[in-house]
Amino acid sequence: MMKKITFTSILTSAHTTAINDPFFTDIQAGTLSEHPDLQVIKTYFDPSCYRDALFDECDITYPSQLQNAVNKRRAEYLAARCCIQQVLTRLDYPDFQVTNAQDRSPIWPDNICGSISHSASCAIVFAASCNNYRMIGVDIEQEIKPDTIKSVSSSIINDNEVKLLTECPLPFAQVFTLAFSLKESLFKALYPHVKRFFDFHAAEITSIDYRNDTISIKLLQTLSDEYRAGSQFYGNFALMPQQQVLTYIVQ
Repeated sequence: MMKKITFTSILTSAHTTAINDPFFTDIQAGTLSEHPDLQVIKTYFDPSCYRDALFDECDITYPSQLQNAVNKRRAEYLAARCCIQQVLTRLDYPDFQVTNAQDRSPIWPDNICGSISHSASCAIVFAASCNNYRMIGVDIEQEIKPDTIKSVSSSIINDNEVKLLTECPLPFAQVFTLAFSLKESLFKALYPHVKRFFDFHAAEITSIDYRNDTISIKLLQTLSDEYRAGSQFYGNFALMPQQQVLTYIVQ
């Protein structure tokens, strides 16, 4: 089933009047044709323009865990929280600050289901009412370099997946990044339900449809009574600007 995602710049809209700093190079709202009530906000940012004062200017609480973090990490956190702020305002939670639990998972409002991802220059957030969605997982990745793929491949994909990816029409670095990203999206979608960590070999990508930008993946391990080995999930992907790959699982 095709689920196309489109983005529109909102940098100068009423939603973003407080965000006119050069740190934010673009802010975009996303629309999923089959899920019009799902809120999507993406921002591109320039880490070299980061400064701590932006937290106050954007009305975002500066968390204690960033105290010893490098500026790159602070910039990514700020950009992601700004996306969350935009999304939650649209969902009628304008003053809610998303913090992290001890396991580092985000704490959303009780009735909101959401997912956060960021790369070196982009952050994206999906969120919606729990009345309409049970699981949301999103991930954005910078295309993984061939040297890195060589060193990590065996911990990410199995022999069946190597065959599937090798037969695909996209460059291997791109399709490997897609596989990595989808497994990250699956983890984010499932973790709130199974409340346990699982590695990349807990699931296997079984098909990729390049015409409809869809991808299927099944569990190889039982994670809970509900999510057992053999459970199938269907995700979507988009090849983004700046050699980035976006994947998401929405149910």
